[in-house]
Amino acid sequence: IRPQCLEKDIYKVTIPFSLATHKALLNYIPVNVDLRIKWPNDLLLQGKKCGGILANYEKKSQLVIIGLGINLNSEWPISDNRLSFGNLMSQQLEIETIFYDITQSIDDNFQDISSCNIDCKSWNSSSAFLNQDVIVSE
Repeated sequence: IRPQCLEKDIYKVTIPFSLATHKALLNYIPVNVDLRIKWPNDLLLQGKKCGGILANYEKKSQLVIIGLGINLNSEWPISDNRLSFGNLMSQQLEIETIFYDITQSIDDNFQDISSCNIDCKSWNSSSAFLNQDVIVSE
């Protein structure tokens, strides 16, 4: 995408993108299952990483390329730090249907994504570690 925001705000493109992804994925989990966004680029399912978003800004073209990876049907043993939707649901999920729903949600929220507009109410309700101390290290 070619963001419609200042270069210093380009990092904000991941937030509305992750909110759109989060909204689509909520349709595939039971109400009692916790799906959160860990800024800047992780999706957490029951507190374990289940996906990630990577945005790369190309200054010359002024384009942001956004990649999304989601652990849908991985069959690895459940570990301390990662989880797939299939592991949690004990069933294989239809990748094409989920892909369609995510792309539809991204399309529905494209104006917010391209303008780096953050819906703070949605962000606060889906964010992991809100009002918690965190340590950032290199």
